[in-house]
Order: sequence, then structure tokens, then C-alpha cells
Amino acid sequence: MAKLVVNIKGQSEEFGLTDDARDIGGNDYLTVSNGNKKQYARLGNNATKLIVVKNKQKFYVQKEPVYFSEKLFPYQERGQHSFDVYFPVGNYHISIFEQKISISTASFYKVTTILSKNGFKNQMNMIITNGSDVIANLKIYGIGTVSITKI
Repeated sequence: MAKLVVNIKGQSEEFGLTDDARDIGGNDYLTVSNGNKKQYARLGNNATKLIVVKNKQKFYVQKEPVYFSEKLFPYQERGQHSFDVYFPVGNYHISIFEQKISISTASFYKVTTILSKNGFKNQMNMIITNGSDVIANLKIYGIGTVSITKI
């Protein structure tokens, strides 16, 4: 990963850059031009030594450019529901199923949730796909909210 290295009061500080603005997770960002290539640093409210002002508002350049906010998938009604979720490259934990998945290509993935009745039990299924590639196909009996977090 490329880094923006800044000398602040005699100390070198490094801030990660990403090539894809979608990795920022919808946050404000700072565009850094490196020749013909644009890269992006994530801006946030967590204090760091590098401060920028954008649209008259103060932001801190974050050390880690990639941000993935926890995604919640409540199983409240029977049926199938599909969501397009952008996953940056990395490892993720899927609660309730206690599964870990690894994403090697940053992209939008289809997350499909299915709640059905299997005899007297509620059955929850979660399928994560990228085109025809199945990343995860999970099943559990019970009901609840599933969260996906970056680890």
C-alpha cells in the first residue's frame, strides 16, 4: 500500500493511501496526485498529527485509508432479500455463523439473506457472491441479526 510520508516537527509520519476512493467507505477524502495517478487518504475525526481543512471544516488524515462500517442484516421476515455491498480487500467476520471470509478483490458483492421455516425451526441462510463465484454459503437454525465486520 502506498503511503503519504510527512515530516511534522522533525518526526516522520506515515498515512496510508488507496487507489480506489470506494475503499474510503463513504467518508471524506484527500486526493493525492502522484504523477498521472490519483490516490486517496481517508479523512476523519480521530485525531492525528496531520490536519486539513475542507469546505471550512477541520479533518484529520487517518493512518489507515480503508474503512468498512459494520453491515447488519436483520432476519425479521420470511423470504429472500439481496443487497449490493462494497467489500475492500481484507478479512471479515460474519457473526452468528462464526465464519471468516477473505476478500482478495475489492468490488461490490451480492449478499443474499433467506429466512425460511424448516419444520418447527427457523432457518437462516446467507450467500455472498461475486458474479458466479460463491464466496460464502452459510446456514444456521434460529433467528437474529447477522453482522459483517472487517477484522
